[in-house]
Amino acid sequence: SLLYETIQKLKLNEPLESLGLSASQRHTALGLIIAKALAPSSEASALGWLQETSGTGELLGANFTNVSLNTLYRTDDLLYKHKDALEAYLYHTQMSHFDCEETITLYDLTNTYFEGEAKAAPKAKRGRSKEKRSDAPLVTLAVVLDGSGFVKHSEIFAGNVSESQTLEA
Repeated sequence: SLLYETIQKLKLNEPLESLGLSASQRHTALGLIIAKALAPSSEASALGWLQETSGTGELLGANFTNVSLNTLYRTDDLLYKHKDALEAYLYHTQMSHFDCEETITLYDLTNTYFEGEAKAAPKAKRGRSKEKRSDAPLVTLAVVLDGSGFVKHSEIFAGNVSESQTLEA
């Protein structure tokens, strides 16, 4: 697939390995990235897609039939733990591939709400919802794009933060 070739071209396996992920964790991480990009959904749906529909396992040399949902959640946690390092690696790799000039062109915010109370998500707070969901806890998502449209940085803020408080951070 084109996404698999892009992952190969960006050598995404290298930073995953340097961050200490085992071969199995790297396969699961790459499988999860592909699943989320091609069939955006929950982890349970992503796992079903990897196990029953996709040939991603064959491309990666991985067997997803014995991967559990908990393994996907732990992999998500690992990717998030290393988000800044992975984001920096991808940004600098893209910049070198496309010989782009480094500029900041766009800073944008959006928010998303949780169904339920989201008690396990400390950043989930009630605030001004763009979807008019003041009844639900929110998180605010921020992204900085360069002049070529590549993500330079992203951040998740508490749902009750004002937009002006996010730019400095």
